[in-house]
Formats: sequence, C-alpha cells, structure tokens
Amino acid sequence: MPSYFRQFAAVGSVSENSGDIIEDSEMTQHLYHDLLENVLLCTVSEVGVESSNGLVYLSELYSTLQSSESVVWNNNILDQALFERLHLPNPSAQLVLPSKTTHGGSSTTSREVIETQCLPYLAACYQRLLRQKDRYKQLLPTIQKLFIDYSKTALTVPDLYEQNLNEQWIGLLLRAQENSLLKDYTDRVMEDLLSDSDAVDSIHVIFETIFKQILKEIQRLDYFSTSLASYVNLLSYLSKWPLIVKILFNFSRPLNPKNGRSWEETTLLGCLLSKSCLPQTGKQYLFFEQPTQLTEADIERTASKMWQLMSLYQNSLSQLFLLFVKNADVRNDVLKWIGDCLLENRNTPFIARDPTTTTKDESYNFITEIFFMTHLCYYISAHRLYQLLMRINQELSQVQQAYNDANQGYGAQHEGVQRLQRTMEQGMTAFFNIKSVLSEPAFLDLSNCFFSSTCSWLVHLACTASPNEYLTNSTTFKSVTKLPLSEYSINEQLSYIPEFILENMTDFLVFIGRFNAHLFDSLQSSINEYVTMILVFMGDASRLRNPHLRASLAEALELLLPKQHANTRVINSVLSTNIFTNHPLIDNLTRVLLDVFVSIELTGQAVQFEQKFNYRRPMYEILEYVWQFEEHRQQVKKLAIYAEEHIEDAEAPLFLRFINLLMNDANYLLDEALSYMARLKENQEARKRGDWSQLSEQQREETENTFRHTGMIARFHNIMGIKTISILAMVTHDIQSIFCHPAICERLAMMLNYFLQHLVGPKRRNLKVNDLLEYQFEPQKLVAKVTDIYLNFGESEAFCIAVGNDGMSYNDQLFPQAVEVLEKIKHPSERISNFLKLGEKIKELSHRRQEEDAQFDDAPDDYLDPITSTLMTDPVMLPSSKQILDRQTIARHLLSDQTDPFNRNYLRMQDVLPQPQLKQEIEQWKQKRSKTKK
Repeated sequence: MPSYFRQFAAVGSVSENSGDIIEDSEMTQHLYHDLLENVLLCTVSEVGVESSNGLVYLSELYSTLQSSESVVWNNNILDQALFERLHLPNPSAQLVLPSKTTHGGSSTTSREVIETQCLPYLAACYQRLLRQKDRYKQLLPTIQKLFIDYSKTALTVPDLYEQNLNEQWIGLLLRAQENSLLKDYTDRVMEDLLSDSDAVDSIHVIFETIFKQILKEIQRLDYFSTSLASYVNLLSYLSKWPLIVKILFNFSRPLNPKNGRSWEETTLLGCLLSKSCLPQTGKQYLFFEQPTQLTEADIERTASKMWQLMSLYQNSLSQLFLLFVKNADVRNDVLKWIGDCLLENRNTPFIARDPTTTTKDESYNFITEIFFMTHLCYYISAHRLYQLLMRINQELSQVQQAYNDANQGYGAQHEGVQRLQRTMEQGMTAFFNIKSVLSEPAFLDLSNCFFSSTCSWLVHLACTASPNEYLTNSTTFKSVTKLPLSEYSINEQLSYIPEFILENMTDFLVFIGRFNAHLFDSLQSSINEYVTMILVFMGDASRLRNPHLRASLAEALELLLPKQHANTRVINSVLSTNIFTNHPLIDNLTRVLLDVFVSIELTGQAVQFEQKFNYRRPMYEILEYVWQFEEHRQQVKKLAIYAEEHIEDAEAPLFLRFINLLMNDANYLLDEALSYMARLKENQEARKRGDWSQLSEQQREETENTFRHTGMIARFHNIMGIKTISILAMVTHDIQSIFCHPAICERLAMMLNYFLQHLVGPKRRNLKVNDLLEYQFEPQKLVAKVTDIYLNFGESEAFCIAVGNDGMSYNDQLFPQAVEVLEKIKHPSERISNFLKLGEKIKELSHRRQEEDAQFDDAPDDYLDPITSTLMTDPVMLPSSKQILDRQTIARHLLSDQTDPFNRNYLRMQDVLPQPQLKQEIEQWKQKRSKTKK
C-alpha cells in the first residue's frame, strides 16, 4: 500500500487534505459513499449495483476497508479510490453491472464509467460534482481541490500515467469553450498550476508541447475547417494568462528567423495568420472554376461566400490579437513578434542605417508602434496583391487578343487556340479570386477609416513647422487653408515617414476606382481627406521628393472622375462635381497638376518612356475634365500670363515648361505612332501576299508574336498621341499669346505642319492598315484636332508666318489636301471655310516672306545660327562653349534641356552673354542688302 494512504480513524478524525474537521456522522459517511458511486462512478461491491450503466469495482480499496477495524468514510477514502481508479489499466474488466434494469436514474453513459484517459476522467468527475453541488455542499471545496490536485499532478508529472496527457488537455480546453462546467474545471486547473512558483519550468514544457501539438493539427487544416476557429478560440481562452502568452510567442519564433517563409510554415501564430481563401504558391485557386461560364450573379454569389468565410475567421483572429495586446505584461512580446515577422517578410530590404550617424533605438508608445506596423503589414500583403491583380489584368488583355487572333486564323479546335483558352481561364480564375479577397467589405471599410485618418495626420505634419510644435499640439490636427505651404518651414519629421504609407493609400484609391467605383459614394465622408492630402503633396517636391509617388497621387485623383458603367449610367458624377468645384483647396488643382506633370521630366528624376506617359495619362484626364469649369480655366490662364511675363527668367515658369513638354510629347508620340502604323501596313501586306505561309511553323509563330507586339506598341502611341494633341487643342483654344512667343511659335508650327503632311498628303496611304480601330488609330480625328489648333491661332500673324516659313513640311497644297479630308469626315462647314481662309492667309504671308528672305541668301556664316542655319536676330554667346547662336534658339533648347548643347555643361538663360556688336553688324548688313536688292 502506498505510503501516503492514511490510516482510517474513529469518530472525530481530521482530514489532512482540507484541514477542516468533519464530524463522522451518519450523513457525512453516506455523502462520501455517494461521491464514490455517483461522482467517481466506482464501487467496493462485487455484486450488482443500482447504477443503470454499472460501476467500476475498486479491489484495493475494498481490501483496505476490509482490513480496517473501524471504517470511516472521509476524504482519505476518496483519495485512495481516485488513485486506484486512475491507475486501472483496463476499467472495463472490473465493471460491475447493475443487478436489475433501472429507469429514470443516472444519465451517465457507459463510456464515462469505463473512461481510461486520466484528464477526461477527472474533468468528468469534476463536472458531475458540480451538477450535484447542492447535495454535496458540505464537502464541495475539499473534493474540488482533490480533483484539481490530481489534474495538476498529471500535467506536471505525466510519466505517472504513461498517457498522452497534453493531447488530452488540448481536447478538454477545446471542449471547454462550449461547456461552462468544463470551463470551470480548466480555469481551476490553470489557476492552480500557474500559481505554483515551483512549477514554472514544468509549465513551459507542458505548453510548448501543447503548442507543438496544436501546430501539427492546424497545419493540416484548410481555411474552411470549423476546427480552425476552435483552435483560435482556445488560444483566446489561454490569452488571459500572461505567462502562457509569453510561452506562445517564444514558441512561435522560427529556428531560422531570417527566412520569411519559416515564420509562416513553422510557427503556430504564423500558420494561423497564413490561412487564406487564396492558395499557396503553385496550388490551385479554390473558387471561380470555369469562369467563362459564370454569370455576373454567379460571381457575386461566390464572392459573398468568400467574404462570409473571411469575416468569420478574420474576426476571430482579430479578437485573439486584441486580447494579446490588451495585456500590458505581454504587449511588448506581441509587438516584437509582429514587427520581426513583418520585417523578415517585406518585399525588398530597406536601406540599411549607418550606425555612426544614427541614434540608438528608442521606445515608442503603443499607438505609434501599431500604426506603422499596420501600414507595413498592408504594404507587404495587400500592396503585393494589388500589383499581382494589375499584372494579371494586363496579361489577360494580351491573352484575350492573342486568343481572338488565333481563333480567327486557326479555328477553335487548334491545339494552340485551346492552350490559349486554358491560359485565359486560369488568368480569369486568379483575377476573380484576388479581386474578391481585396473587395471584402469589412476590409475596405477598415482600410478607408485607417487611410483617411492617415491623410489627416500627414497634412498636419506638412503644415507644422517643427517637431516641437507637433508635439505640443499633437492632440489637434491642423487643417490647410491655403496652398502652397510657403509660409511654413518644412517639418523634418516628414523625412522620417516611409514612402510605402503613401503607396498604401494610392493603392487603395486606385483599386476602388478601377474595380469598385460604385463604392466611392459610400466613402463621401472621407473623400475630402484624400483630396486634401493629394493637393498638399502632389505639387510640393519639398515635402514629397519622389516624383513617382507624386505622379501616383494624380492617378488616384483621376479615379474620382465620373466613370461610365456598362454604357448606361455615370458613376460619381455628383460626387466629382462637388469635389472639383467645392473643395476648399481645389483652386490649386491645376497648378499642382502642372507641377507634377513637369517634375517627372526634370533632370535627375527621369523615368522610363512608357512609365512617363502612363503617369501623364491620368493628368490629361483630370485636366480635360476640369477644363469645363470656368474657375479652373482662369487659374491656368493666370499661370500662362505669369509665364509670358517671366519667360526670360533664369528658371522657366511652370506653364512655359508645361507647354514645352506637351509639344515634345505630342511630337514624339505621333511621330512614333505614324512609324509603327507604316510598319504594320508592311507586315499586313506581306501576310496578304502569302510571305508568312512560306515560313516554318515556329518562324510563323514568332512573326505573328512580333506583329502582335508591334500592334500593341502602336496602339499605346496612338492612344497617348491623340490624347496629347487633344489637350493641346483644348489649351490653345483659350490661351494663345504665350504660344506665339518666338521661343515656341516656330516649334509649334513645324510640328503641326509635319503631322498634317503625313495625315493628308501622299504619305497617308502608308498608314492605311486593316482594323484601324483595333490599334486605336483615328487619322480623321487627328486631322480634325490638328486643324483646330491651326484655327486657334488664326489671328496671330507670327504663327501664320511661322507656318509658312517651314520649308520642310509646308507647301501650298497642304491646306487644300486637309480640306478634302475634313469634307470627307463631315467636319463643320464653318470651320472648313475658316481653315481655307487661314490657308490663303498663310500662303500670302509665306510668299511675301520668301521674297524678303531671298535678299539674305548669301549671309556670312558668322551671321547664321549654327543649329538652325538661319539668320540670327539676337545673337548671344554661351559662357562655357563660347558658341554664338540666336537667343530664341537657345531659349527653346533650355526649355527641355538645361545644358549647353555643345558641351553639355549646366546652363541657365540668364547666363548667356548678349552680343550687341554682332547684332548691330547683322542689322547693318541686312539694311545694306535690302538697299542693294532694290
């Protein structure tokens, strides 16, 4: 018999477990006997029992009782009974069946009677005790403690039972979430265990083993398993004990923390956070199979199903981490784990800090920590999904085009066509899955709240002069009343703000605008915050230096414009009108827009060709939309007047730089577009002649791919070209004076002549390709826009002279040829008539100027501009190269490139050196030649 078995005493014995004196009355004796049979489900009788499911016979206890001279039923008897019952290898072998069938008695199941697992048996005993607590009220605390002590011993010394006690404990904890009596039991065990200072090491071992088992279980569960939520609830339950949370976060650190994926695959918390409706890399998407057969209603139903699943799981995870951070004792552990996990999973490494120039790490308050963590988390998750979605969307467009071409050429049964169809369906499946995940309503709502608040904070920083001022007034955000913010010195704290914060907000707005534009109406209360932030930072390089980010803000703003939906209704029309007319800072929009337009071209901030025009496309859309409002046109006119008055300034005025770049873009884009269309014409003729059919299948496929790629490039240039020339026509309709300045007028005239010659002259046959609309090539519209620009300057003699002086593209037949085209496209007859009159006027001025210039054909080389080979009117010397050329020539050059064209040294207009003596010589020579010719 074990040494701790106590000797039975007579009346008045003391229970050593409780320290309470219990009278050995007949009632107490009966209660202990009832506890043995009704709670422990055991008996010392070898014959039939009254329990309907039988009881387990305890032979050792029976022997003890038999050998004792005086049997006293007390806590010691139950202690011995419990010990024997827990160590029975096979309780069913000692089951004593009822002597007769009973009805309406115990509801105990036979499985509970012969339970072999230690902890489930103790938990069941505890629950049976509580169900009858009124009956055993006198003994309740003592018996409860008995069960708790045995449970604690089982967990801390598991070798006593040779069972998987940790697995048993996990099962009890899971079931306790829906069982109040069981939860009372687990609470008591946990509290007793954690209050024991000698059990700290054992607690670490216990729960590390438990967490390891939980990790193993959840690794095999998918996103839709109900068991997954149960494990989250289990962790939520354990979160009220700080020591357990510390153990959890220590356990959730990977062995190789520098491997970002190891946080996801080998840690408990990471595994929970990685569960998603989206598959792991290389796995199949779970929703939207056979997307080409889905109706819009099917897509909406599937998305709603995804959102429901996401909402349930994400809410439970959010509550879990909220419980973690609410506990001040473990908050730093939680934030440290989140921060380390995010840093190791970021897309690209941040710039390393120089330890010799930076201060030591500081501690920040909780709000600061969680604010930046949230932005970083959004950036490395949603931002990547946005990029992936945009790439898939672009690729789908290309695959769709390739599929249509191949289907038309080879038929639907061709292997290559079917392969393209499969690729297209896979892309559509991926697109719908990702779009649905990013469109989850709660996610969008929370994102909007977070980002609109971020906007207010950034604007506050922008108009706060110093960090000290920010700190003393941090409870109230400043609002901007006037732009630009020249009255405020730049707050150095802006230089500490990561750029991805702005990227997050532009991502959000762009996603809403492109894929969920109808949601803008529900965000009206926040829109002003976004627009204010955009207006403050988009045109202020001193507060936002990155031109790419400032250009992306223009893209976000463009998505607030009215959108046509299914050719039936306009989205956001009222909202857009309100924003672009009533926002308190909207008067600054055009200035800000032109500033960012120019900034992406500045030296040292150059961007790739296609990217540059992708940036400018939304700027064109905004400018075109706001031009309908008189107040915005007036703002641009003010900029134009200022630019003309300061056209000779060392730093070219904003509007001057804008129109210079606008003409550069129009010239380049349309020239390239015409070149690509001519190339497409050659390719189509070669295919029509049968040249392609003589190629091998591989060569033919390569040729078709090249042809398709050429078409895509041509389409891009055509779209951007017509858009640029349309903006130029729109601006010149209301603003002409500055365009007639000598530094600009000649360039504009030559550009218009060049395009008109290619569009209406003999070379236009080279541009006539099949499927013009497929390539977005609209020569008739181009002719109309170009002739509109001519008409905008019909009253300017300087412009008319410049048109006629262009010896490369202008001739007397140019305008009559254009009229033929205008008549074919049924252009307004009044405008055709005005264009003919303008042509006659230019023709007359041209002939007169040719007669005048003929007098100076033999001008000395020293009098000629070395770049244009024309007679100089205002010669100037460049300070570094010592070259002499006409003032208007170098002024035109410096608009695009602020360097000396002969040696590439930096050059400003104010640095050029006038040559008054040479100018006088030229004037005298001209006067002399004029007299001689007469």
